[in-house]
Amino acid sequence: MKVKVFFHNRRKLISFVILGIIVRLIFAILFTHSFDFFNILVLIKSVADTGNIVEGFFVVKKIMSLDIQLYGKIYYQLAAVWLNILDFLKIIDIRYIFDNKGYTEAESYLSGFGQWSPPLYQLTSIKLFQFIYDFIFLFYFIKIATLIFGPKYNKYLVLFWALNLPMIYVGYAMFQSDLAMVAFLIGGIYYAIIASKENSKIMSRSILLMLVFFAIGAVIKQVPILFVIPFLMVISRSVKSFMISSVFFGFCYVLLSQSYLKDGALMKQFFLNSEESLALFHFRLNDVPIFLVLYLLFTIGVYIFRTHIQTNNFHIITISTILLLIVFISEDMRYFFVQFSIWIIPFLALLTIKDFRFRTFLLLLL
Repeated sequence: MKVKVFFHNRRKLISFVILGIIVRLIFAILFTHSFDFFNILVLIKSVADTGNIVEGFFVVKKIMSLDIQLYGKIYYQLAAVWLNILDFLKIIDIRYIFDNKGYTEAESYLSGFGQWSPPLYQLTSIKLFQFIYDFIFLFYFIKIATLIFGPKYNKYLVLFWALNLPMIYVGYAMFQSDLAMVAFLIGGIYYAIIASKENSKIMSRSILLMLVFFAIGAVIKQVPILFVIPFLMVISRSVKSFMISSVFFGFCYVLLSQSYLKDGALMKQFFLNSEESLALFHFRLNDVPIFLVLYLLFTIGVYIFRTHIQTNNFHIITISTILLLIVFISEDMRYFFVQFSIWIIPFLALLTIKDFRFRTFLLLLL
């Protein structure tokens, strides 16, 4: 009876979630951005076969003859787990993804890459892994909205998620890591809002979870690392708490980034120090990156108004949006790709609920 009442009271929410699932399945079947998806899939297969990205990296570099932008190794590792699950279920055979045999030696590895691709049903089954990140995002997105506005707008936000074409395209056509990063960023922001109302003198459970979510997101793609210092300024109740939390984040980041492993040098060169990652620092004023100036001013402003920020949950959303705008303003347009738009779309949706005048900016990105 309770189950029946639960579903009856949430029938619109559930119907919108089902709509979102159907739209994503259709997209996954009909659209494949072969350049991005296949390059990422090669690296995932390399992790599944060898435990690292090295072999797959050099295959992609040889075939594509382009500079490669890597993402955090954990992104490939989690997707490799999914490949192994599909292999166990006999939906795919990892050995024959871009190859005609299992891994034996580097010279003949992935001999079919650039010549053929897995069948459509296998490509679609691989893309389903993105539902994990999609549901993490949706769960915390609705939790944040409920904290700020109550439940009255939840059905509209679920519908917004269901028909959010940029997020669907990035996740299910391109198979890019941005959806995963945004999911963990949103989760971290939810715990930051909770922590801003607590009075823990050292490090509460909410702060711990915020830092873990930010660390996972930053390992996948580095944007969430920018949120750590400003957010700790707002939610830390003492210098000791700030320092302990910072050290804990650093520990999580180093542990999850796995820079000490065989492919650590590649990750450093083609992820942390790549042209795309350093594009934030290209625009300079008197040889000082504009981003550093804006970020410093932003951090000082957050520190000065930290008490005011704590008074309203929505202020966390506001400073998050401002921080992402600083990133966009500072970004070298040569490296500003379509998938970056999904970083800020959830925040603009929440801002639009608060003030309908923001709808113009939201519609431009949709």
